Amino acid sequence: MASSRGSGAEWSEGAAVWFQPPGASAPLPGEVLEVHRAAKVLLVSALVNGQMILIAIIIMKWSTWPIGGPSVQ
Repeated sequence: MASSRGSGAEWSEGAAVWFQPPGASAPLPGEVLEVHRAAKVLLVSALVNGQMILIAIIIMKWSTWPIGGPSVQ
């Protein structure tokens, strides 16, 4: 899941984010590559175990985020 630190924070391409995919023991750093507001999806790139991966994060509510999720930096 993804999370914003401040209320009203806006996602933008190039933003540094922290996210925790299912099964990961800790949040991972990544970068927002694409923002699809109509679909409420972020495409994030991250280096995991030495490999660059792409992850699509579906945002349930665009303006509110779960506590403890990754954040925009």
